[in-house]
Amino acid sequence: MNRKNFFSLLLILFVSLIAVQTVFAVTYDFDTGFRPETDGFSFPNYGNQICNGFWDCTRPQNLTSVEMRRMFGDQVCKTVYADGTCDLLRVASSWMNQVNQTMSGGHCEGMAVLSSLFYGGLSDPAQFGGRGAYDLKLGNNPMLQRELAYWFATQWFMDGHLIENDPTSQLKLLAKIFQENPNRVIPIGIYKRDMTGGHAITAYAIEEKGNGIYWIMVYDNNYPDEERYIVVDTRNNTWTYQSATMSGLSQDVYDGVGRRNQFQIAPVDSRLGKFTCDFCPPSSAPNYDNRGPIQPPSPDYPSFPVSPAEPAQPSGEPSIFDILVPWLFPELIPTSTPVRPTPAPTDTPAPNVQPDTSPAPPTKNANKITVNKDSNIYIETDADQRAGYDWQDGNTYDDIRGVSVTRSVFRSSANIPNNLK
Repeated sequence: MNRKNFFSLLLILFVSLIAVQTVFAVTYDFDTGFRPETDGFSFPNYGNQICNGFWDCTRPQNLTSVEMRRMFGDQVCKTVYADGTCDLLRVASSWMNQVNQTMSGGHCEGMAVLSSLFYGGLSDPAQFGGRGAYDLKLGNNPMLQRELAYWFATQWFMDGHLIENDPTSQLKLLAKIFQENPNRVIPIGIYKRDMTGGHAITAYAIEEKGNGIYWIMVYDNNYPDEERYIVVDTRNNTWTYQSATMSGLSQDVYDGVGRRNQFQIAPVDSRLGKFTCDFCPPSSAPNYDNRGPIQPPSPDYPSFPVSPAEPAQPSGEPSIFDILVPWLFPELIPTSTPVRPTPAPTDTPAPNVQPDTSPAPPTKNANKITVNKDSNIYIETDADQRAGYDWQDGNTYDDIRGVSVTRSVFRSSANIPNNLK
């Protein structure tokens, strides 16, 4: 074979290889282009240890005073220092420690949200050491550990911002979001039938399989590199998925039918910006250290462009792009927090729109109660009106005017009017 023919053969092989790759490239009916093996994290969901080997384990860094200032502003501080850290008020320190302890049960929420922010261009993975989420290393990377903890903690303030509906309606809503906003992957909250085992995953595509069956493709942070899916049967209005609450644990079935055990859709918009500190004293004002210029808290993150979308519930509900999902709270295993951490990166993309900076606070004439992750709230009046999850019949109710019960991955909460009998 002469040289000319040899190079012609190489060219044919090269073109054929490209054609084969094109033929076998995975495409879906509604597709954001996100893929777990390139856009998810390469490390699995973790709790109170990060291990590079059997004997090489360390505790992660979670929330510090830097993240508390970023979340609430200076009102959580007694003294603010020039490097951006502060001495927290005792009540703020207590809240931070409680949330940090909760993360021993997993950081799934933070991983689902931050991977969404990276893919949507709202956060830059280069700030944490990589070109994309998959390039990032968790061990010896306290900046990334604290960033994941921050986005995990934002769920505490998302009461009233989740989208819950029957499986077919949720499927249609996801399809609409993916079609109108192809860079918008969506965190999803799932629970077992008894409302335990809460877990957060990330939806990125939909594929029709025929006969009313659809797959919602998800990045499950318990299983890096895997393409997994929620099965939605529109004929029976059901959904099914298999997963675990954290990497390394045995899998279990997550499923629901109609409005019984709905999975939650959670666009990230309502997590952006600062939050109201409802545990802070009314007039708390910090002292400022005079050894140099005070570094402000990290700036607010911008929001996705807002597009019209159908409401999650009948008329009167906000647009889904102004909505967020909850999910949080506790399994108490103490973790340590450095006293004076290095401030987090502050560079962020230019904002597209101004986010809704804080959810509406509870009514003045109401009390709020919370319970831990595997407990449920159920309220019944003398008039046989019900709210919350009734573990006797397995149904969720919303019959009591003025009462709101919210389920999240790590807790449940309820606002109850003071005059309710």
